[in-house]
Amino acid sequence: MDLCDGTRRDSGNEQPICISRLFINRVFTGIESKLREGKMAMYALIEKEYKISIRRVGQELQGIAPGLNDAGNLGTTTGAPSLRIVRRYCDSKRRLIDVADNIHPSNRFTYRTQLKK
Repeated sequence: MDLCDGTRRDSGNEQPICISRLFINRVFTGIESKLREGKMAMYALIEKEYKISIRRVGQELQGIAPGLNDAGNLGTTTGAPSLRIVRRYCDSKRRLIDVADNIHPSNRFTYRTQLKK
């Protein structure tokens, strides 16, 4: 898998939202240049460009204390509470398309969900 990484920022805000590391199946090598052109998620861009459908997404959330490098890129302190979210995107053939590994400072992330019965 190829690595594409960077720091995501919200427009008009100096503080980073998160560090994103995307691991992309080598079948899609070169698509990372298109990611920087717009505001589309990598999995959605791959679906659009290669006419495939993501059928399964696995997600893991983990509380972490970032090291010196990640803390510096996030504009926070080493060891400050942070949230790591790892998502694995697979197609209908169960082929791993990409893995998104994001680290969010705790004070810049809220996860909301609503369940209906």
